[in-house]
Amino acid sequence: MIESRYRSVVAVLVVMNVFLVGVLAGGAYVLVNYGRHTANSMLPLDVEQLPDAEQRAFQAILLANGRDSQTILQDRERARTEAGSLLSMPMFDKEALSAAFARVRGDDLALRTRVDQLAVEFAAQLPAKDRVLLARAFPQRGKQRPPSAAKE
Repeated sequence: MIESRYRSVVAVLVVMNVFLVGVLAGGAYVLVNYGRHTANSMLPLDVEQLPDAEQRAFQAILLANGRDSQTILQDRERARTEAGSLLSMPMFDKEALSAAFARVRGDDLALRTRVDQLAVEFAAQLPAKDRVLLARAFPQRGKQRPPSAAKE
């Protein structure tokens, strides 16, 4: 009787470990195939085509912009939180939810406008040969690439 209990416990533990290994393998697969593309997909320029020095310069500009945009980011997060709480209320308030979504959308637009303007200013100071590299990659910007293309 005790031996059958041990067998049952071991069987359950083996099944749980197999499940855990599957989850870890699936997460690693998603990270490898989709992680890098989604991180930069919202940027207006594909700076991966540029030399390392220019890539670091653009990253520094974006980092400084992130620090300067903290109030907008906080406002957007507050509006998202408010929208979430409005959705969970027993009495649905359509106008208030629409206003919260409008604030989120406005903050998103303000952030995107700032990043786009920084990209324009960055591109203006690049040499012509580097702008050509950006121009070649620009039509593909924002398009979903299959996982095999993301690895290349």
